Amino acid sequence: MIDKRLKDSDKNWRQVYKALVLLDFLLNFVSENVIKYAKEYLVVIKILEEFIYLDRKEHGVNIRLLSKDITAHLQSCEKNQNIGNHHNFRYSGSDDECDRNRQTNRLRLALEESKRTA
Repeated sequence: MIDKRLKDSDKNWRQVYKALVLLDFLLNFVSENVIKYAKEYLVVIKILEEFIYLDRKEHGVNIRLLSKDITAHLQSCEKNQNIGNHHNFRYSGSDDECDRNRQTNRLRLALEESKRTA
C-alpha cells in the first residue's frame, strides 16, 4: 500500500506525505525487512525529492525534506553495513550511528530550506 501512495498524483499530496511519514516511522522502529522494502523503492523516493504542488500555496516542501531524509538515512545505513560497523538493524537507540547521521542530515536540510525561503 505504501508503494501505491508514493506513486500517487500531485493532487493527492497528503497521501504521499502520509506514506513517507509511515515509511520513516517503520524505518526507525521495525525490522530489517522494512529497510529492504524501502531500498526497492529508493528510486521512487528520490524522485519525490523534486516534488512540487502549487495550490495558492506550495505543498511539496515537507515531502521533499522527508524524502531527502529517508534517502540519506538508507544510504548512510547501507555504507555502514558495507563497512561492517553496523550489525543491528533496529534504529531506536540514541547511541546508534545511523540515528546521529540522520539527525545531522535533518538539521542540515532544515537549515538549507530556511536559507532558501528567507
